[in-house]
Amino acid sequence: IRLSGGSGTKFAFLEGSSGNFGIGTDSPGTNAHLEISKDNPQFVLTDSNEGTDDKTFRFINILESVRLTARTDGNTANTSGGDVMTWLRTGNVGIGTTSPTADLHVYGGSSGGQVSSNSNIVAIESNTNNGLQFLNPSANNANINFGDNNSNEIGFIQYQHATDKMNFRAGGTTLMSLVGGRIGFGTTSPDGDYHFM
Repeated sequence: IRLSGGSGTKFAFLEGSSGNFGIGTDSPGTNAHLEISKDNPQFVLTDSNEGTDDKTFRFINILESVRLTARTDGNTANTSGGDVMTWLRTGNVGIGTTSPTADLHVYGGSSGGQVSSNSNIVAIESNTNNGLQFLNPSANNANINFGDNNSNEIGFIQYQHATDKMNFRAGGTTLMSLVGGRIGFGTTSPDGDYHFM
């Protein structure tokens, strides 16, 4: 089944043998195939009840990337601005940036630095104070775990909220604990300011 314009423009096509449905193509390669023969094709979702301040979300294919943009000025044209998330064809994902240089690059402003090649899986960049926060119920722990093919928790940095204790593990052994102003080396229950085991 084919729906097309008088000039041969392809609108929609349903292939009977496969059930694939195409818009803009008569050779849909999957269940639903949208093909737009123009530069920077995009989907636009607009709340038109806001007058000149229409809220607009766009999915746009531009410069070998897919971007999600959000605008509040009613602008549905293919213009820059309002970029929320970007997916590059390399697999990098950017939040707040259209040029992510890590697998996941969370960007709040230029730091003036570059993402290290030794830590380019996750980068959190800001032009002011920066932080990574873990929020837990008071009875639970927050962990940063280090693992390998022999052990999934060969090392960690752990905060125990129930006892307000910070533990440090390396080589599968908790080597240092900080609790109540005390430091334990080789013990997780120091009974002095500095407790060595």
